[in-house]
Amino acid sequence: MSLIGNIRMQIRRWIGIPILALALLAGGIRCAGAERVAAEGQEARWVLERLGFEVTAEELLRLTGTGAGELVDLFLKAGAGLEARDDQGRTPVLLAAAAGDWPLVDRLLKLGAKTDVLDARGRGLLLAAVVQRRGDWVDRLLDAGADPQVRDDGEHSPLHYAVLGQDTGMVQRLIGRTRNCMEPCCEGMDLLDHALERGGAPVLDAVLEGVPIQENWRPLAMEALLRAMADGEKSRVRFLLGRHAAVPVSPVWGQPLTHCALAERNRPVLRLLLECGADPNQELLEPVGAEFLARLPSGGVRQYAENASGVNLIMLAAGLGWSEEVELLLGLGAKRKGLTRGKIRVEPLHFASCVQDWRTLHVLFAGAPKPEVLRVEISISAQRAELFRDGKSVFRTTVSTGRPGFPTPKGEFVVTDKHMEHLSTIYKQPMPYFLRLNFREFGMHSGITDAPFASHGCIRLPSEVAKRFFGELPLGTFVRIRD
Repeated sequence: MSLIGNIRMQIRRWIGIPILALALLAGGIRCAGAERVAAEGQEARWVLERLGFEVTAEELLRLTGTGAGELVDLFLKAGAGLEARDDQGRTPVLLAAAAGDWPLVDRLLKLGAKTDVLDARGRGLLLAAVVQRRGDWVDRLLDAGADPQVRDDGEHSPLHYAVLGQDTGMVQRLIGRTRNCMEPCCEGMDLLDHALERGGAPVLDAVLEGVPIQENWRPLAMEALLRAMADGEKSRVRFLLGRHAAVPVSPVWGQPLTHCALAERNRPVLRLLLECGADPNQELLEPVGAEFLARLPSGGVRQYAENASGVNLIMLAAGLGWSEEVELLLGLGAKRKGLTRGKIRVEPLHFASCVQDWRTLHVLFAGAPKPEVLRVEISISAQRAELFRDGKSVFRTTVSTGRPGFPTPKGEFVVTDKHMEHLSTIYKQPMPYFLRLNFREFGMHSGITDAPFASHGCIRLPSEVAKRFFGELPLGTFVRIRD
């Protein structure tokens, strides 16, 4: 049997004697109140002496934390003192906590030990409870007035130890009660730095939830966002975006991640960012680097991005012909009619015209009728135009399209301009009731239709038909021109 076990047996034998008998053995003491406390002290001292112990603070400190709780109780009753300290400044209650003997801690506190006592390194009961993951004791100590602001000699608070230990529940317990928790501690790092360095998503999220929204993205926070995006963790992406005021910028291209997704033609990433709260009106950051520009479509889109300010997401999406993404952006509040700034002032429609995608142009016109609701079909071979409503042909007319050498373009278009009185900038000829298609230099207008294939590329309509089309076809109306 161990020494402690042997002593316990003797203590139980002695303590098992009725108090009255012990009192008689000690000299016939019978008392009440303060006298009873003194009597119990004498009884405890008598038992300890019979066991061969000296009743000293040093002996009490030596025994505390060894598991000999009964002995410690006897020493305290014998008057050894709750405030005794060892060479490291630890009191009995601190030693008990360090040993994980929380029942003894409980008894010591009930006897009058202080909850805010600290050792020579500034470590107290709260820190011990945090390190040992004793959430019940953390709650109890905080409710009893333990100060979560206290830092040890390494400038770490209990909250920092919870972060270092990746204890999410403990972080959540402490962060709401810790003021100025973002003050730097060691090596210039603060709480968020430690959470980012450890890389545990639950603890990092708990810290971000409990501290003010961050103005800027720290490198490790950006890495966490990129990992969440790569893994498709929509809830984490949304959370990280929501806890930062600044736009997340690619460390490679120096542009917002949304714009980089467009430049890389990565539709899933763009949609992920937008659905998680990215700003639908975010603009390109200036200056725009050559590497980023090289990834944009050559021609008008790249020139606009290089020479104009205020190029935003919907403009670039329109310039790629991404009609579904343009529709998504509009639904999220993107500006349909926003203009670039500087010498070049264009809107998303002009970006869409660079790729001649009718669907994108159609989406950008508010209230444009869907093709199945209203459209115009033009047959070059038949020299005929036909108006459809709700899928049914409601009107036909003869037309005159381009002469040899000036063919009328074939394809799918939308009406982008309407001018009652228009003068051709090329041929200086009047074109009444002009309906331009896809912002190009041709369209439908009133003209002579007696001879077929007689125009310079436009679609000539009889005067009354041109007037009717001008009145009935809103901007964005679909027009198909085929052989």
